[in-house]
Amino acid sequence: MQLEVDGDINFLLIGIVTSQNISRLGFLLNRYSDLNLSREEDLNLSDFNPNHQSSFSKLDYRDEENHLDFSLIANRDSGEFLHPGIKQFDYLLVIRGGLEFFNRGAFLDSMRQLQEIRLISEIEDFKLKNKLSWIV
Repeated sequence: MQLEVDGDINFLLIGIVTSQNISRLGFLLNRYSDLNLSREEDLNLSDFNPNHQSSFSKLDYRDEENHLDFSLIANRDSGEFLHPGIKQFDYLLVIRGGLEFFNRGAFLDSMRQLQEIRLISEIEDFKLKNKLSWIV
C-alpha cells in the first residue's frame, strides 16, 4: 500500500483589512455580492499549551450552483493570529471548489468600491497557503 497525497492546494485566499467586525463585514459582502454568508461555529485551535485555546470567528456560504464554498475567518483573537505570516489582514476569505466558475477579478473590483474595506487583496504565496491548508 502507498499513501498518495495531492500536493495541489486548490483554494483562493483573499486578505481583507477593515475596522468592521465580522458580522458587519459579512453583511457588506452579502449585500454587494452574490454571497449569503451566515454565522458558523468558531474555529477553535489549541496551542501546544492545553490550557490555552484560540477561537476565530467564522462565516460560511455554499454556492451549490457554482460548486463553491466561501469561508470568512477572523485572522486574530485576543492578540493571537490564525496565520502570523499575514498579520496585516484582519480577515481571510477562503474560496474552495469550482474556482473556474468564480470571477475573482470582478469580485475584487466590486469589493474595492466599499468604503468600509481599506484593503482587499488576493494572497498568492504558496508557502502561506500551504500553512493554512490544514485549517481550511
